[in-house]
Amino acid sequence: MRKRAVELFKAGVAAALPGPALARAMAAHPPPEGPVHLIALGKAAPGMAAEALRHLSEPPKSALAVTHAGSAADLPGIDIRISGHPVPDAAGLASAAEVEGVRVWQHGGSINGFDANLTMFPDAKLAIVVLDNRSGPSVGNTTSIVYRGVLGRELPTPPSPIGEERMPTAEERRAMIGHYRFGPLRIEIAEQADTLVFRQGGGSFGVRMTGTDRARVKVPAMLPPVNLLIVRGADGRADYLHQSLRAVPRVEP
Repeated sequence: MRKRAVELFKAGVAAALPGPALARAMAAHPPPEGPVHLIALGKAAPGMAAEALRHLSEPPKSALAVTHAGSAADLPGIDIRISGHPVPDAAGLASAAEVEGVRVWQHGGSINGFDANLTMFPDAKLAIVVLDNRSGPSVGNTTSIVYRGVLGRELPTPPSPIGEERMPTAEERRAMIGHYRFGPLRIEIAEQADTLVFRQGGGSFGVRMTGTDRARVKVPAMLPPVNLLIVRGADGRADYLHQSLRAVPRVEP
């Protein structure tokens, strides 16, 4: 019985390996003729990208694999980018970003009221590093000021993935209700009159959805907007609220 169980386990793992799985898929669906741009995303990205190269009749115009640090590998002909996992971070969102013809590589993080952000513009041979304690201009504003001062033009901005505001559905309310904490930062998402409220530091503000996994906190107009990216667990409930450079984990139901 044990031997059979081990054999079944190994067979399942072998069937899920990215290389063989992609080989089967590409055999069934050969790539089209003509120039190819190769993009692979996720933990298995390096393995998938390497396998895809073996099935192309000529090298791709470009090859990009975005993965997390534990899966990174040095693969000839493939641009490997590192991003956060399982919580999305700025590096993942900015990997391969090309805005208005300008390539932008970015990574940021924060802890206990301090922020760090690295933004690189490889074509301009410019890198901007911002460290702050949140008592002055935001990281984004500081990066924009430096970019404008060095290159003499405005920092390009990517198209916003945020949609129109709407009221959260009952399912969305159930998924988000709870307490979240990151160091001294404490957030409560509560239900009130068939909608959601965001409570932090004694303040209470309404919440509107701007996408399936995005929400906006309705803070007063004089304050910077607060946009949330909702990172869901296997049960569909919010495990993290990604706010600015922070991923705030759920600590209570």
